[in-house]
Amino acid sequence: MIKARFLTNSDKTVGFIVSGHAGYAESGHDIVCAGVSASLMLTVNAITENFGIKAEVRDLENEIFFKVLDESDEAEKIIEAFRTNLEILSNEFSGTISIENMEV
Repeated sequence: MIKARFLTNSDKTVGFIVSGHAGYAESGHDIVCAGVSASLMLTVNAITENFGIKAEVRDLENEIFFKVLDESDEAEKIIEAFRTNLEILSNEFSGTISIENMEV
């Protein structure tokens, strides 16, 4: 199962940690993993490259950590769009993604 933890600070979403594997299909053929990976990369790149917002990004073994360093309404909206996408995937492919909030 993919575990997505959204980092919150008071009422703001400031980042996320995503880890695990969906287990929907064998490696290299798992459409849930591919969907999560693509939307995660789009989220990180849109925030850092297109909007130029500074963020801490760590690519650890089987885990991605992302946290915005400067408060940004744009970054928060993009992160929330990522959450919405994961919720849709989770509903479509039950038992593959868990989503929770984590206060930082």
